[in-house]
Amino acid sequence: YFTQMYPGLTQTFIYREVLALRARQVPVTTYSVWPPETDDLPPEVRPLVGETFYIFPMKGLALLLAHLWFLVRRPLRYLGTLAFVLTRSGTSLRNRWRSLLHFGYGMTVLRDMERRGIQHIHVHFAWSASSIALIAHRILGIPFSLTLHSNEIYFDRLLLKDKLHAARFVVTISEFNRRLMEELWPESGIAAKVHVIHCGLDPDLFKA
Repeated sequence: YFTQMYPGLTQTFIYREVLALRARQVPVTTYSVWPPETDDLPPEVRPLVGETFYIFPMKGLALLLAHLWFLVRRPLRYLGTLAFVLTRSGTSLRNRWRSLLHFGYGMTVLRDMERRGIQHIHVHFAWSASSIALIAHRILGIPFSLTLHSNEIYFDRLLLKDKLHAARFVVTISEFNRRLMEELWPESGIAAKVHVIHCGLDPDLFKA
């Protein structure tokens, strides 16, 4: 599992999803772009911080070595992917710069995934973590999937068409989202791979 911030105080649905999968004997390794403020977290999830790989704070030497590793070991995929994220048609200069940053700081995650033999990446939201998952897919060949919620479908569509096309499957939280994506990107094959899973909670947790 790869997210922007894990475990997040306002994204309990992500770490509960991870815990539910582990309860079913599914091995899950967690990655995050940013670490959370541990003082804000409930005590039961603070141990999740120690087992998660974080990109930031940046480890400069490790990042440089990761780039050199892939440049030497997988030069065509490395350079081809760099060209890919910088030349997508219809992408603004701002988003090309963002994609370059994701390519730049994401290599430490790719190196760790390669070491651990990660077999599948699942990402919540379609921002920087999903861009790095797409990069990992192109360089390492690791399949990935997405759970999409709201803003990344409606407003901030960072390489979203390419991510939908490359993803093994896509989860979204409403039929409205599913229909919108099918209308916007029919050529991505989204109709055959999208699954609607509504957000929910266990009411027994809130009984007095």
